[in-house]
Amino acid sequence: MITGIGTDVCRIGRIEAVLEKFGPKFLERILTPKEREGHWGARQLARRWAMKEAVAKATGHGIGAELSFQDIEIMRDAKGKPVCRVREYDHMTIFVSASDDGDYATGMAVIEAGS
Repeated sequence: MITGIGTDVCRIGRIEAVLEKFGPKFLERILTPKEREGHWGARQLARRWAMKEAVAKATGHGIGAELSFQDIEIMRDAKGKPVCRVREYDHMTIFVSASDDGDYATGMAVIEAGS
């Protein structure tokens, strides 16, 4: 049963500006230690930002007091598919997807509970 759907759009130039201004501190804020192991350009970060925002919206909390960027971890499986885990949502399956075109990145999340 689907229990949540979320979507987000992020302007890549906005992420570029924040990355230039804050550099590693920005990465530490939005990426978990495991996520930070890779190379992160503005386009990749914008897609990750959009996916995490979409996940937060799908939970019904948004990013804030109850859920942070650090609570949401998105890695890739052996085939490159994004796989999402969220603290305290281990009992649910969370599907995520991202895309970008031109100046924008998008993210989508669907949360499924039960079988």
